[in-house]
Amino acid sequence: LLGGIGVHVLEVRTKAHTQEEIRYNAVFITEKIRSRVDEALGITLPELHDTGTILSLHMEDPAKDPTQFEVVDGHVYMTEGESEPLLLSGDGVMPTLHFSNVTDDEDTGSIRLTIELEAGNGESRVAYRTYSIFYTTMNIRNVP
Repeated sequence: LLGGIGVHVLEVRTKAHTQEEIRYNAVFITEKIRSRVDEALGITLPELHDTGTILSLHMEDPAKDPTQFEVVDGHVYMTEGESEPLLLSGDGVMPTLHFSNVTDDEDTGSIRLTIELEAGNGESRVAYRTYSIFYTTMNIRNVP
């Protein structure tokens, strides 16, 4: 009986940790993208009314132009200008990003972001996997 309770407690703890890791990654990635969209002058990729897996933003600061977000080898990276890519996602979280350029003809730029995150704890004796999808829309605010 005690062994069964211990396994159940471990399962609950593993599940909660895995779900928290997904939430943390989703918030961190979204806020990093949102901060760059707020600074951007325009959207290079995806093209108007198109969807893609790379977001490329035209930036006022030449050192940050372009700023790109993409998934490479199971991790989300941000690259600003000629700098080295910056890792945004944690280990054990498998992300997929979809960017839709939903800009109206009169808008300066709107991006709909879909983040799909899958995570699991297969390293412990109790394996648990979870999958979540997050949606948000962002607008460029830096109008020249």
